[in-house]
Amino acid sequence: MSSLTQYGLLRRVAQRLLTLTPFVLTPLFAQGATYYVAKTGSDSNSCTAAAPCLTIRKGISVMSGGDTLVIGDGTYEEFIHGGPPSGSAGAPTTIRAANRNKAVLLPNAPSDYYVVQIADRNWVVIDGLVADACTIQSYPFRLEGSTANTVIKNVVAKNGHGDYSTGIAFHSTGGGNQLLNSESHHNGFSTCGGSTPASAAGHGGYFAGHDALIEGNRFYNNAWISFQIYNYSGGANNNTARNNIAHDNGSGVIVSGDGNLVYNNLIYNNTARAENGIWVYGAASNAEIFNNTIYGNNAYCITVDSGASSNQIKNNICYQNRYGAINDGGAGTTCTYNLGVSGGEGGSNNCSSSSSATNPAFVDLSAVNFHLQGVSPAIQTGVNLSSTFTTDFDGNPRPTSSVWDKGAFTYTVGPSAPSPPTNLRVTGTN
Repeated sequence: MSSLTQYGLLRRVAQRLLTLTPFVLTPLFAQGATYYVAKTGSDSNSCTAAAPCLTIRKGISVMSGGDTLVIGDGTYEEFIHGGPPSGSAGAPTTIRAANRNKAVLLPNAPSDYYVVQIADRNWVVIDGLVADACTIQSYPFRLEGSTANTVIKNVVAKNGHGDYSTGIAFHSTGGGNQLLNSESHHNGFSTCGGSTPASAAGHGGYFAGHDALIEGNRFYNNAWISFQIYNYSGGANNNTARNNIAHDNGSGVIVSGDGNLVYNNLIYNNTARAENGIWVYGAASNAEIFNNTIYGNNAYCITVDSGASSNQIKNNICYQNRYGAINDGGAGTTCTYNLGVSGGEGGSNNCSSSSSATNPAFVDLSAVNFHLQGVSPAIQTGVNLSSTFTTDFDGNPRPTSSVWDKGAFTYTVGPSAPSPPTNLRVTGTN
C-alpha cells in the first residue's frame, strides 16, 4: 500500500472516530415505545413492527410523550394536525420515516389545513418526511402557538401554493426550534406546478420565533423569498442561520429582529424579484452577517434599511449582484473585510454600494462551485471571528488566532503524501 493510500485510510478512520465521539460521550436516556405505520397495515392492528397500523392518524393516537412513530415507505393521503404528545428534553416524541424521504404526505383535506402542523407542543422531532401540498392550498410544514424545542430535520417541503403558502414556517412564540438538513422548493405559486407567484407572499422558509437554529438546508425555486427571519408573533430574535443554500428563488434572505446571526450561507441567482442577496430589514438591530458568499442576485449584495441599527457585516464575498455591493441606510452599521465592496475590502469601515473589480476566483462559477482557487484574493484577507464560530460551510476548521478567508469556504488543499519516516533501524532474524 502506498504512503498516500495509507494516509487517506488513516484520515478516514480518524474522521470516523471523531464523528462517533459525541455518541460515546452523550448519556443514554430512557426510551419510550416505538410504533409503526405501513401501507400494508391495518388500523385494527396494535401498531407494532409485526402488526403495523395503516394510517398515521391511528399511529399518533396510541403515542405517549417520548414515544416514536416510524412511517413506512409510500404515499399517505393524510395530514398531521396538532402533532403528537409533547416529549421532554431527554426523551423527545418522534415521528420519522423508515427511510428518508420515502414516506410522502399528500393529503386530501380542506384548504385551510396544513400538511404537517405542530401546535402548542414541546420536544417533538419530525424526521425524514416529505410534505407535498399539491392537493391543498396551504403550508407543507408549520409550527404554531407556543411550540418550542421542536426539531424538523431531513424533510422535504414542496408545492405550497395559493396565498401565504410558505414551505416551512416557524410561527410559534416558543424558542429553541430547529430546521436541519432539509429542502423547501416550489412554494408560493398561485397553483401547484405553476410559474405565477401567488398574490400574497409564500416563501421557502419563515422563522418568526426566538433562539432557533436554521442549519444545512436548501431553499430553491420558491416564488418569493428563499427564507426570512421576520417578526410574526412577538419577536424574531437571537436566531442562527448557517450553512444554508438559497438559490433560484424570487429573492434572497431577509433578516429582521434583534441579535440574529447569519453566516456561512451560499446565496445566489435569486432573480425573479428585484430584491437583495441579504436584506437587513426594517428595524433590525445587532445582526451579524458574516462569511456569506453572495452572487448573482437581482439587486444589491446586501441592503440595510433606514430603520436598522448597530448591524455588523464582515468577511462576506459580494460578486456580480445586479445593483452593487452594500446599500446601507442604517445607523451604526459596521462593514469591514467584505470582498467585492469598493473601498471596503480591508479593515476600514466602508459600506459602499459600489462593487469593486475584484474577482474572487471561485473554482467553477458555471457549476456554482464557490470554493476558492489558490490564487483567490479572499484567502487570508479576512478578520478572525473565532469568538463567534470556528468552521466553514464544509465543516472545515477556521483558524483560532490568525487571519481568516472570506466567504463561506475556507481554502483547503488536497492531502499530500506524508514525509518519509526518519530514524529507522532495520533488524533481521536468522
